[in-house]
Amino acid sequence: MKLKLTLLLILVIGCGSVLFSQDSIRELEEVIWTIVEKRNSTWKDNDFKGHSELCHPDFMRWISDSDEFLTINNLREFWDSSKKDIKILKLDVKRKAIQFFNQENLAVAHYEIYEEIEYTGEDYKEENYEIKKGEKFKEIWRFSDYYVKEGAVWLYVGGNKLEMLKNN
Repeated sequence: MKLKLTLLLILVIGCGSVLFSQDSIRELEEVIWTIVEKRNSTWKDNDFKGHSELCHPDFMRWISDSDEFLTINNLREFWDSSKKDIKILKLDVKRKAIQFFNQENLAVAHYEIYEEIEYTGEDYKEENYEIKKGEKFKEIWRFSDYYVKEGAVWLYVGGNKLEMLKNN
């Protein structure tokens, strides 16, 4: 009888630990999603200071369509050139998945972005491309962001993105 009671007690405690662990993982996932959404809202709202504060000092990722790396040192230049002649009207984050590594001190967030953008520059035309001031277009991107926990703070260390759709 004591053996059965002991085994039952171990089973109950073990199940409780698993449930607690699942709850804490869900809470941790929500922390990461909050940071992902903040990173993207600072981009949409043109909040460079807020955006750069989310970056790790050693942040690095590829610049799209380039052999260059984006780092904390050239982030401002990239920001200004990317924001020139556009206004982001809408940006939605569609959550997909989060992975945790290194005793939950490294997180990879996978998600999609749906953007609606207005071109604010002067009318532009080249051989196979034309855009007019005020024209609106949509972009869909797939992102994988990497975050590392430094003390109690999660910081963006890099990632990658894949363009899925661009249309007028």
